[in-house]
Amino acid sequence: MGSRKDAPLSLGEMLKKELEKKRISQKSLAENLGGSWTAPKVSEIVSGKRGLTIRSALDIEEILEIPAENLLKCQMENKLWEERKRREDG
Repeated sequence: MGSRKDAPLSLGEMLKKELEKKRISQKSLAENLGGSWTAPKVSEIVSGKRGLTIRSALDIEEILEIPAENLLKCQMENKLWEERKRREDG
């Protein structure tokens, strides 16, 4: 199976675009999510340093109205691309 040359849209890029489109800051998103959500946690997800769990995808779905399936699919596709790339380069 041939691999794609360009990486798919990352979860962080998707969230960053959606936040910009809706004019919501990362801090504001964290506040709206409540509970254990903090601005640093949101920042880590947007920067790609942290992934989503099913629970966190459902939390974000409620606020940003992006289906949790889309968030998790985006994350999975990127991880698969990264692993394929690593194997090609390895």
